[in-house]
Amino acid sequence: MKRTILTLVFAMILTSVSAQKTVEQMAQGVTNEMQKVLSLTDKQAADLYIIHLEKVKKIEAVKKDDSKSDAEKKEAMKVIYKAASKEFLTVFDKETLNEWFAHQKAKREKQKNK
Repeated sequence: MKRTILTLVFAMILTSVSAQKTVEQMAQGVTNEMQKVLSLTDKQAADLYIIHLEKVKKIEAVKKDDSKSDAEKKEAMKVIYKAASKEFLTVFDKETLNEWFAHQKAKREKQKNK
């Protein structure tokens, strides 16, 4: 349950990125932040970029799909984010993923308190 909540939070952060950015820019931005925060290798960052790029492309497709209701879109995005989280675990361990989620939570808290 906790993992699902963290995945959803991660999803909201990514979807709040400016729509004017390209999917490549969005994927690269998140990858760069993860590399910096988690001290990842260049190989890990490259692997993450591919995961992020595919995830962002899928999310953008869901957002643009007018045949789906908002609830269906939300559910489709949950599936995309869960799949991406599983793929992250092919790049690094669960502890590192939890460290990333903790960083994101702290970042949100800091923004709330401004």
